[in-house]
Amino acid sequence: MYQRPNPTIVRAAIIGRIQSYTGKRCYDKVPANTPVPFYALPTVLQKPDDSKTMARDTFEILIYAFAEGDSSIAIDTMTTGLYEAFSTELEIPDYEVTLQQFEGVNQIMDQEDGSTMAVVSLRITIFYGYKMKI
Repeated sequence: MYQRPNPTIVRAAIIGRIQSYTGKRCYDKVPANTPVPFYALPTVLQKPDDSKTMARDTFEILIYAFAEGDSSIAIDTMTTGLYEAFSTELEIPDYEVTLQQFEGVNQIMDQEDGSTMAVVSLRITIFYGYKMKI
Protein backbone atom coordinates (compact mmCIF):
# COMPACT_ATOMS: atom_id res chain seq x y z
CA MET A 1 0.00 0.00 0.00
CA TYR A 2 1.21 3.49 -0.77
CA GLN A 3 1.01 6.60 1.35
CA ARG A 4 -0.03 10.02 0.08
CA PRO A 5 2.55 12.77 0.56
CA ASN A 6 1.91 15.08 3.47
CA PRO A 7 1.85 18.84 2.71
CA THR A 8 4.19 19.35 5.68
CA ILE A 9 7.07 17.48 4.02
CA VAL A 10 6.49 19.36 0.77
CA ARG A 11 6.51 22.69 2.63
CA ALA A 12 9.69 21.73 4.51
CA ALA A 13 11.46 20.76 1.26
CA ILE A 14 10.46 24.04 -0.41
CA ILE A 15 11.49 26.17 2.57
CA GLY A 16 14.84 24.35 2.74
CA ARG A 17 15.44 24.86 -0.98
CA ILE A 18 14.60 28.58 -0.85
CA GLN A 19 16.84 29.23 2.17
CA SER A 20 19.79 27.27 0.80
CA TYR A 21 19.68 28.77 -2.72
CA THR A 22 18.81 32.39 -1.89
CA GLY A 23 20.44 32.85 1.51
CA LYS A 24 17.27 34.57 2.73
CA ARG A 25 14.92 33.39 5.47
CA CYS A 26 11.67 31.66 4.50
CA TYR A 27 8.79 31.29 6.94
CA ASP A 28 5.56 29.31 7.00
CA LYS A 29 4.27 31.71 9.65
CA VAL A 30 5.97 35.09 9.68
CA PRO A 31 6.89 36.39 13.15
CA ALA A 32 5.86 39.95 14.04
CA ASN A 33 8.34 42.69 13.08
CA THR A 34 10.41 40.43 10.82
CA PRO A 35 12.96 42.53 8.92
CA VAL A 36 12.78 42.41 5.11
CA PRO A 37 13.94 40.82 2.80
CA PHE A 38 12.37 37.39 3.39
CA TYR A 39 10.07 34.82 1.81
CA ALA A 40 6.80 33.45 3.20
CA LEU A 41 5.05 30.21 2.32
CA PRO A 42 1.68 30.33 4.08
CA THR A 43 -0.33 27.98 1.86
CA VAL A 44 0.26 24.61 0.22
CA LEU A 45 -2.83 23.30 -1.60
CA GLN A 46 -2.98 19.56 -2.28
CA LYS A 47 -5.19 18.02 -4.99
CA PRO A 48 -5.40 14.42 -6.23
CA ASP A 49 -4.09 14.09 -9.79
CA ASP A 50 -4.29 10.34 -10.38
CA SER A 51 -3.95 8.82 -13.81
CA LYS A 52 -5.24 5.42 -14.89
CA THR A 53 -2.14 3.66 -13.57
CA MET A 54 -0.42 6.12 -11.23
CA ALA A 55 -1.27 7.66 -7.86
CA ARG A 56 -0.21 11.32 -7.91
CA ASP A 57 -0.94 14.53 -6.04
CA THR A 58 -0.45 18.06 -7.30
CA PHE A 59 0.59 20.77 -4.89
CA GLU A 60 -0.06 24.43 -5.68
CA ILE A 61 2.19 26.70 -3.68
CA LEU A 62 2.06 30.48 -3.37
CA ILE A 63 5.36 32.01 -2.32
CA TYR A 64 5.41 35.59 -1.07
CA ALA A 65 8.65 37.54 -1.58
CA PHE A 66 9.13 40.68 0.51
CA ALA A 67 11.82 43.15 -0.62
CA GLU A 68 13.07 46.43 0.81
CA GLY A 69 11.85 49.68 -0.73
CA ASP A 70 9.77 50.24 -3.81
CA SER A 71 12.51 49.60 -6.36
CA SER A 72 11.72 47.03 -9.02
CA ILE A 73 15.34 45.87 -8.86
CA ALA A 74 14.93 44.65 -5.27
CA ILE A 75 11.80 42.60 -5.97
CA ASP A 76 13.23 41.31 -9.26
CA THR A 77 16.28 40.08 -7.35
CA MET A 78 14.01 38.20 -4.95
CA THR A 79 11.93 36.58 -7.71
CA THR A 80 15.02 35.71 -9.76
CA GLY A 81 16.38 33.95 -6.67
CA LEU A 82 13.24 31.80 -6.66
CA TYR A 83 13.59 31.00 -10.37
CA GLU A 84 17.16 29.84 -9.76
CA ALA A 85 16.23 27.87 -6.64
CA PHE A 86 13.68 25.82 -8.58
CA SER A 87 15.68 25.43 -11.79
CA THR A 88 16.62 21.94 -10.59
CA GLU A 89 14.21 19.25 -9.46
CA LEU A 90 13.10 19.35 -5.84
CA GLU A 91 14.00 16.24 -3.86
CA ILE A 92 11.49 14.82 -1.41
CA PRO A 93 12.52 11.64 0.44
CA ASP A 94 10.49 8.50 -0.45
CA TYR A 95 8.63 10.27 -3.28
CA GLU A 96 9.26 11.15 -6.91
CA VAL A 97 8.63 14.64 -8.25
CA THR A 98 7.29 14.11 -11.78
CA LEU A 99 6.44 17.72 -12.63
CA GLN A 100 7.81 20.95 -11.25
CA GLN A 101 6.43 24.04 -12.91
CA PHE A 102 7.41 27.53 -11.88
CA GLU A 103 4.45 29.64 -12.98
CA GLY A 104 6.01 33.03 -12.38
CA VAL A 105 4.95 36.24 -10.67
CA ASN A 106 1.20 36.64 -10.21
CA GLN A 107 1.15 40.02 -8.53
CA ILE A 108 3.41 42.76 -7.16
CA MET A 109 2.09 45.01 -4.38
CA ASP A 110 3.43 47.91 -2.36
CA GLN A 111 3.09 47.43 1.39
CA GLU A 112 2.19 50.06 4.01
CA ASP A 113 5.67 49.87 5.57
CA GLY A 114 7.33 50.86 2.27
CA SER A 115 8.39 47.36 1.25
CA THR A 116 7.28 45.52 -1.88
CA MET A 117 5.67 42.08 -2.03
CA ALA A 118 5.52 39.72 -5.01
CA VAL A 119 3.29 36.63 -5.16
CA VAL A 120 4.89 33.75 -7.07
CA SER A 121 3.27 30.43 -8.05
CA LEU A 122 4.85 27.00 -8.04
CA ARG A 123 3.16 23.73 -9.01
CA ILE A 124 4.62 20.34 -8.08
CA THR A 125 3.23 16.91 -8.99
CA ILE A 126 4.40 14.01 -6.83
CA PHE A 127 4.11 10.37 -7.83
CA TYR A 128 3.67 7.98 -4.90
CA GLY A 129 2.63 4.63 -6.33
CA TYR A 130 1.23 2.49 -9.12
CA LYS A 131 -2.37 1.36 -9.19
CA MET A 132 -2.82 -2.41 -9.67
CA LYS A 133 -5.73 -4.76 -10.02
CA ILE A 134 -5.43 -8.05 -8.22
